Amino acid sequence: MVRSIRTLVAVLLLCIVPTIGVANASTHPPPRSELQAAENAIVAAGAPGVSAEVRDEHGTWTGVAGLGDVRRNSRPNVHGEFRIGSVTKSFTATMVLQLVAEKRIRLDAPIKKYLPGLLPYKRTITVRDLLQHRTGLFEYGNVVWPDPQTTADRRFNNYTPAQLVKIATEHPLQPNPDRKFLYSNTDYIVLGMLIEKITHSNINTELRHRILRPAGLHHTYLAGAFPFLLNPAARGYEALGASEGPLTDLTAFNMTVSWTAGAIVSTAADVNRFYAALLTGKLLPAAQLTQMKRTIAAFPGFGYGLGLAGGELCGHTIWGHVGGVPGYETYSFTDSGGGRQVTVMVNRGLTVDGRVDEAITSMLATEFCGSR
Repeated sequence: MVRSIRTLVAVLLLCIVPTIGVANASTHPPPRSELQAAENAIVAAGAPGVSAEVRDEHGTWTGVAGLGDVRRNSRPNVHGEFRIGSVTKSFTATMVLQLVAEKRIRLDAPIKKYLPGLLPYKRTITVRDLLQHRTGLFEYGNVVWPDPQTTADRRFNNYTPAQLVKIATEHPLQPNPDRKFLYSNTDYIVLGMLIEKITHSNINTELRHRILRPAGLHHTYLAGAFPFLLNPAARGYEALGASEGPLTDLTAFNMTVSWTAGAIVSTAADVNRFYAALLTGKLLPAAQLTQMKRTIAAFPGFGYGLGLAGGELCGHTIWGHVGGVPGYETYSFTDSGGGRQVTVMVNRGLTVDGRVDEAITSMLATEFCGSR
């Protein structure tokens, strides 16, 4: 959750911008040996372990590298579950847009129409503003997770969505007269509250009904106060002191702190299935999918739509998200047709070295740029 903006910047600066000049290139998937080498490079850059699933014209490839459990010296489980962090936002945005399609929400309606009194500001904040991070709402994560040690100390704390919003609204809005992209996890907590208010149901029920069952996601759920992963892809680690210091196991974590901004648990296969279903129109009508893909400037050469980031890479328009929560970092990108996909998990999220981000983006480039 907290690191998702920095990792998106890494994707941009290291992969997308250098390849703009070959935007019309025709590429073929790389040999699987190159994907494995790219995974090995992620571990060499400093990740404890990595697990990935790639889908393309050659079929499905899964691979792991490094350690999933440093104490037992065991490999990651490529079919296991992990915390996907801010990739959750694509799921949340999809549910909101389904309600838009059902004419139960209007994208450009003020959020106070649906949740009166929640946000104590004079500035009008719309549903679209929340989906596209244009609100200027304070990032509550700066308070609840100010540093790695505090994050670890508070890992079993329980939060309600209203508490998280209250933490944010004790601060003024960030100046944003032009409604530019200003990432805040608070936006997506408010959207979760909106879904529950409109449906008169809880978010877990809506997630199952609206996304998990239609897309066939059998290993995906929204984590709550129960802190354990029953079938982990890997143990999740962070360095609480120096970045090169000893790793602390933070696999067990009360994820009410992230809720609809970053608390989903999934597998690489399920995340790929989700984005394939989304981008091929199985979860949203064409009008709402078009709205979701209507981006504003977020980073050089890369835009942000409604819970979905997109850009050009070696002739492919790719869509997806990244996310970092304690113990885990996830990258997932899919081309517009849903035929070429990469989901990568590393088992260190908030304190991972920037060289790991560079190595992950290199793996994305290996798949999407491939062989010409």
